[in-house]
Amino acid sequence: MGSGITIRCSSCYEDDLDGTKFELLLGGGMLCFCKEQLEQIYNKSDSPIHDERIKKEISEKLKNGYSFTDNPGYIPYYCEHCKSLTSLFYFRMELKDDYYAPEYFCHKCQNIPEPLDVIWECDDGNEGKTDRLKIPGIKYKMLIGKDNSVRIESDTCQEKELLCKWCNNKKFILDEDGDIDWD
Repeated sequence: MGSGITIRCSSCYEDDLDGTKFELLLGGGMLCFCKEQLEQIYNKSDSPIHDERIKKEISEKLKNGYSFTDNPGYIPYYCEHCKSLTSLFYFRMELKDDYYAPEYFCHKCQNIPEPLDVIWECDDGNEGKTDRLKIPGIKYKMLIGKDNSVRIESDTCQEKELLCKWCNNKKFILDEDGDIDWD
């Protein structure tokens, strides 16, 4: 089972305007919840991987002895050029100390977006602790505060911008009404 969240422009949301929103899928749903399933379906028409270049890279990696790691699924990706978010299918393949993860092209600008590790601030009274979507090797994170504020940071704590295409606002929030569960 997967889940989904909606990230919205805070200014447009407060003013009941449409504004920019990002509907993001998280997890694998029933289609790809384990690495064995991914190995069986990666080259079929209903595969979550639609990019022929990535399918070719997977095939080459499998021939060279790489194997899929656990927990493939959809995660948010951040495009620094467009200042936007999208959900893409993330997986890793490993062979000893080497790993492969897909590099997608942004649908808007053709730059390469970065995958995000999603981190929620806990509301359980434990200062400094977080609940997170734990993905090794990812250098960007989306921080969701107790107040539903959303920030994007690099692994060097450099804040990255999201941008509302309607009002040019750079502050975004988690829309709790936009949460979904999906198969």
